[in-house]
Amino acid sequence: MYSFNDLPARLSPIQKSLLFPHLVARRASKIASRGALDVIDASTGDAWVYATVTKRVGRPLLVTRSHGLEHTMHESTLARANGNGEQLSWKYPLYHGGYRLWEVARSLRLADVSLFLNEHDRQTAIARLQVQPQSAVLMRNGIADELIALPLPDPVNGHLRIAVIGSYIDRKGITFAAEALNRVPPKHPTWSVTFLGTGCEPARVFRDYDPALHDRITVVPHYSNRGLPKILANHNVHLFPTLAEGFGLALVEAMACGLAPVVADVPGPCEIVRDGHDALLVPPEDSTAIVAALEKLAAQPAQLEQLRRNAHKTAQRYGWHQVAAEQLEIYEAHLARTDRRAGR
Repeated sequence: MYSFNDLPARLSPIQKSLLFPHLVARRASKIASRGALDVIDASTGDAWVYATVTKRVGRPLLVTRSHGLEHTMHESTLARANGNGEQLSWKYPLYHGGYRLWEVARSLRLADVSLFLNEHDRQTAIARLQVQPQSAVLMRNGIADELIALPLPDPVNGHLRIAVIGSYIDRKGITFAAEALNRVPPKHPTWSVTFLGTGCEPARVFRDYDPALHDRITVVPHYSNRGLPKILANHNVHLFPTLAEGFGLALVEAMACGLAPVVADVPGPCEIVRDGHDALLVPPEDSTAIVAALEKLAAQPAQLEQLRRNAHKTAQRYGWHQVAAEQLEIYEAHLARTDRRAGR
């Protein structure tokens, strides 16, 4: 294992990002020279230097893993900025909106296998970044095995207890969640909302909500996965209004804990659930659609319970043990195809 944590703490995040691919190349080359590697599995942008300075034949199988294609996130960032009339920082095109995109594209093209979390990202890489289709593979994320096979919690007395899980940032759709939730509660005084994993102080969340609603809002800036089932035990809906997502791990974790998702119809999440079966899908950036979905669940408790049951069942397919086994099968299949382990 090799990560940013192995770099000097005095370096800034950008310095670490720029330096890391070169250090990966040095370390990987050293270990590979001893014949001690079959596979190098690196996040996008981290192994392009190694791929550039080594020959494809004879080196370890090089896997590049996308955690959400940066080009997709870049387009989402530009669209939000243009739609809001905002000006991005002059620094943005220098790295995140420029050099970083080049690094990612190069690493994907040079890899033996490129892993993607959703089909939209995979097709974008093939069509626009010249990644070979036979090398572009879909790969799921997995949730902790301790979240698998949990008992489905009992219904919550016909009231909506909503959980919003994730960093409290624009990309997670917090603006549209606030627009929706500020409109709904006066008509439903028993509703409550818990924000989990915001990464910010509660005051930042409360600032977006009517003061009259604050006593019905709970903010948990940080939590452990081990404690998630207990935190969500008295909740029944997961609101996930994200604007761009590679996969949606928090979505699956909430489903495993027995919550019915109300999810933005964006690549990643929409490939995990089916509208009307184990979730209600709403258009992204549409607070009116969020209100309608929540009110539908409040008015139809039978459908809410059916969605909870189906979502809980769907989540059982995403245990990390099962996903890790699938990952090993991908390694083995491509190692066999490229005959990199001849003689072993």
